[in-house]
Amino acid sequence: MFCVKCGKSIELDYQFCAYCGRPNVGVAKIGVTQKSLLPRTLSNRSIQGLTLSLGAVSVFVLIVVVGVVGFLIFGGDEVSEYKVSIVSKTFSENDSAWIQNCENCEKVSIQEKGTTLDLPLEKDYKETQSLRKHLIEQAQLYNGKDGILSLFHEGYPNRLLHLSFDISGSVQDLDKEDERRNALKVYSDLILDRLEDVLASEENLLLPGDEVMVRLYGPVREDNPCRETLHVKYIGPSWNTKFAYSNRTKEVSILVEEQVLPQAQREDGVIVINDFSLLVSKIGEFYKDALYNPNHDCHVETRLQNHLQDILDDTLQNKYDTINYVLTNDGRFEFKNFFITPSSYEVLYNFINTKTPFSLDNKTLCRVPEEKFILIGLRYDDNPVYRKVIQEFFNTIFFPCEVKFYNA
Repeated sequence: MFCVKCGKSIELDYQFCAYCGRPNVGVAKIGVTQKSLLPRTLSNRSIQGLTLSLGAVSVFVLIVVVGVVGFLIFGGDEVSEYKVSIVSKTFSENDSAWIQNCENCEKVSIQEKGTTLDLPLEKDYKETQSLRKHLIEQAQLYNGKDGILSLFHEGYPNRLLHLSFDISGSVQDLDKEDERRNALKVYSDLILDRLEDVLASEENLLLPGDEVMVRLYGPVREDNPCRETLHVKYIGPSWNTKFAYSNRTKEVSILVEEQVLPQAQREDGVIVINDFSLLVSKIGEFYKDALYNPNHDCHVETRLQNHLQDILDDTLQNKYDTINYVLTNDGRFEFKNFFITPSSYEVLYNFINTKTPFSLDNKTLCRVPEEKFILIGLRYDDNPVYRKVIQEFFNTIFFPCEVKFYNA
């Protein structure tokens, strides 16, 4: 049938037009009334024969119905053969992300922050973390009704992004120096700007469905007031949506409307956030509050070794399939009782020459080569030798994972 408003072809069992959103008023049912063709008077034998014939037909019909139902439930086409089509109805100035239109989609493409994120529709319905299955179940639940469309990347399930912020006194000193020279932004602001750039880049460190753990490092005292953590679940952007589902033609149509406003909700100690900018803002507030904590004990040291040991000793190592790391550091830290600075770093050659990754109880930070390590904010004080040594050092302790360095 065709939509009476926009003229597009739609399925009879759709509750609304997937192109313009007009409710489907349906089609009038046409029936034929037939008079009985049997004589008015029948013999007992005729009646018995007719009864047996009708009984046989009823059994046959029942067998066919049971067979069809069983085929639909236990056999037939896999749900992955369902076609998924997406139409974005409107774009608002308030929308920070929107979805590209696609028919019989092989992927869902999100435009956000000047980049395109492609979410594949490759997994079969029966596989865990299948995006196609998720969309079909949403369409079945909200067929013809308003719902919320949320997405995830089925190729990267069960991931954690681990952020570690250096809040030592040397970072505070860099901020104060920038303030004295009337810099447009202080060092810690530049750290957050670069972090936002990295998270929005094609590194794919942050995808819808990921969890984020934010930690602070410095002193190792157990009663240190700055040892708290921030745990976030990033569900990615979501949209108000109309779903249409046709079991007959095995099709799902999704009419995407306005984006849901940014929101953060606490669930079981985890903050659930649906907006990238809001997530970055929450992380920035957590970092700044700790960095400017007036308690001197928060900032007296930068014990990198102890922090890495805490990470390895954490139960998070067993909870997630993939953990990516972002570490901020200004180029000054303590490692195995040696304080490293751009003017005192020769001891690092000892660790580089061993070519041994950092480990604890035979566990290394890099569990699989696909995991990523990002360092942000290293200051080399125009010392090219120190730059080379410090990068070789981090490449060694995080081996065999690739390490990338970003200045602030």
